[in-house]
Amino acid sequence: MEDWQKWELTDLKRVGWEEQIIVDYLNWREQNSIDKIITALEKNGLSALALTDPGYPPLLWQIPDAPLALFYRGTLPDWERPAVAVVGTRHSTPYGELAARELTKALATQGVVIVSGLALGIDGVAHQATLDVKGTTIAVLGTCCATEMVSPPTHKYLAEKIIAEGGAVLSEYSPDAFISKANFPMRNRIIAGLTLGTLVVEAPIQSGALITARLALDYNREVFAVPHLYNSEQGAGGNEMIKLGAHLTASANDILETLNIASAEAEVTQTALPLLTDKEKIIYNLLETESKNIDTIIQTAGLPSHEVNGLLTMLELKSVIRKMDGANYGRI
Repeated sequence: MEDWQKWELTDLKRVGWEEQIIVDYLNWREQNSIDKIITALEKNGLSALALTDPGYPPLLWQIPDAPLALFYRGTLPDWERPAVAVVGTRHSTPYGELAARELTKALATQGVVIVSGLALGIDGVAHQATLDVKGTTIAVLGTCCATEMVSPPTHKYLAEKIIAEGGAVLSEYSPDAFISKANFPMRNRIIAGLTLGTLVVEAPIQSGALITARLALDYNREVFAVPHLYNSEQGAGGNEMIKLGAHLTASANDILETLNIASAEAEVTQTALPLLTDKEKIIYNLLETESKNIDTIIQTAGLPSHEVNGLLTMLELKSVIRKMDGANYGRI
């Protein structure tokens, strides 16, 4: 990947930046050293995640224009959990807000991480609906995510609530980053890149939400859209996406089935557990209803005794089972 921090005028023109924005950016770059940026991160309580970091989101890493770094506040989720983007217009209708609220809640209760852009309208509804059911949500900003830089300002409280409830607010921009109107469409690629699929709840034909949906298609991710009345201006973009092949979405199950996400009961169990191997799952499932003697476990599992002993040890280390009286084992 090219080092974009060294790009000059011709390079930036090649990627479509307006000339005045390029000039402003180059002037900003001359005034901001790496040391200055690090100091600003510490001052604003931000953490950074580089593209080369093992904890970098694997789905985002796959896209061709992945950010070289992410700056965030809060707690990043386990990236093995499924994530879905919920996006839509800032000028939402009661119908769109109802659809966003109900679909988001249903997805979040399945353990799905909800990703959106913290904008007014559908984005804000999706974040709040996730918090209402104690789910996990990530807000991706077009500005730095330092407290005083959160945009829109009216959603600063929502951003802090997302962080307090175990989610995160993130951005590709450091506190001293160059910010322009071009940043907001660019952040849509992060929303699409972080997720298995993008749900367009409500969007007119000219909408940033449709940029996110088209990017999702470019990244070979699924796109879903809520249908609207034939003459709905606010829903025209979603209707158009359905015509072009997006999944018509009338319930959360339309999304869960397409993405092969487990049922509510199975998902709650899985998200509460560390990652288990197939053989560990065999042993764990044998202890579902009651504790069992090791001899019974060996006989029922159909595995060699030495292998069962090793699996039991690993499950104890993962804190999902415990040794009880005698040679009995049970779930924690």
